[in-house]
Amino acid sequence: MDNKKIDIKRIVNNAIVLALYVILTFISYPISFANFQFRLSELLVLLCFFNRDYVIGITLGCFLSNFASIGQMPFDFLIGTAATLISCLLISFTKHLAVAAIIPIVFNSFIVGIEYYYFLNIKPYMLGVGMIALGETCIILISYILIMIFMKKESMQRLVNANRNLDFKW
Repeated sequence: MDNKKIDIKRIVNNAIVLALYVILTFISYPISFANFQFRLSELLVLLCFFNRDYVIGITLGCFLSNFASIGQMPFDFLIGTAATLISCLLISFTKHLAVAAIIPIVFNSFIVGIEYYYFLNIKPYMLGVGMIALGETCIILISYILIMIFMKKESMQRLVNANRNLDFKW
């Protein structure tokens, strides 16, 4: 019975994170899918630093959100989601928050940059990488600052079900 309770809690927590990812993407739709993507939902990726379970909710949230970009980038639901999955997995095994913050900037920039090059015809390739990096850096910086302010509080750690890296430093 106890394992069932834990599994249900994990499923519910991931469903909430998935829903938050989709909601944050769509309330900021014009900037979520622009050439300089400022996807507010990316604020959530650093949650994987505190709980590996969130890799699932964030990845599925990204997958669903990326269907909105099919007109511009037909494979974004696969390629963009793969970038998020790789980032979240690597973040979930990281011991330093600063390293965790760099991971989504690098992987999203270079992987989604491929889509910019082939589907949006943004050339040279490094221009697309730079455009993605700019937006991702801004969002991750905001997330990093919010974490530094709020995640030291035990109540916030409980709220996000943090179970690792609780004694993090910058």
